[in-house]
Amino acid sequence: MDTGIDHYKVLGLRSWEEGLKLSRKDIARAFKLRALKLHPDKRPDDPNAKQKFQKLSDSYEVLKDENLRRRFDDLVRIKIANRREAARRRRARNMAAAASDAKKNGGAPPPAGSQREKAAGEGGASISSLLEEAYKVVLRDSSNCPCCADRRRRAEEEREWDFVY
Repeated sequence: MDTGIDHYKVLGLRSWEEGLKLSRKDIARAFKLRALKLHPDKRPDDPNAKQKFQKLSDSYEVLKDENLRRRFDDLVRIKIANRREAARRRRARNMAAAASDAKKNGGAPPPAGSQREKAAGEGGASISSLLEEAYKVVLRDSSNCPCCADRRRRAEEEREWDFVY
């Protein structure tokens, strides 16, 4: 099984988490619709029609066989986890860089026109958004802490009593 091919996309279906939820019926329907468009008899002018249709057939064979689909879905899950981990590392690296910039400036924001600010303007994240994200990550990670969980439970109970009055 070629791990570089996204068999869901070859069939024109949604990939990643959405692809994992598709039924066999959805996959068969997508194959039939796509096969009508890509069949070499329907595309006599396309010299690559036979290869495209073969790729479509191979992808359908992988997704219709339960064992092969399970193995492919496992690969998709691993790729999803790897992407999330890479994104988490990027965020952590950006937050560390923002913290070091703030430390260099004595807690003040970076001077106007700094390299980080220019990068943020070119589609990167601004320092304030990185700090907000860091704050969210800290809050999200504190969910496993028993002290924080107890504090949250007490706060929720107090909120429930507020509604009684």
